[in-house]
Amino acid sequence: MTREWLLTADLYDAFIAANSKKGRKPKPYPRPWPEKDKTKFGRPTRTQAQIRAALAARGHGRSERDEQSDHGEEHQPADDERQ
Repeated sequence: MTREWLLTADLYDAFIAANSKKGRKPKPYPRPWPEKDKTKFGRPTRTQAQIRAALAARGHGRSERDEQSDHGEEHQPADDERQ
């Protein structure tokens, strides 16, 4: 498949959409690759708490300062940090 083929398929889709009745969404011209919306990977086997704990153990995640700023609390510098 060439770039010209891809461009022509996109132009065809745009032409059909522009000339269709209002509110109607025509099917796009078929592409030779699978649709990514139809791919499902299943459910996670661990809880979110277990995943967060594993990430935190590896140095990923949020610091206390990040979590405080998400809750509307501002970080107030200590007396020795002010200058």
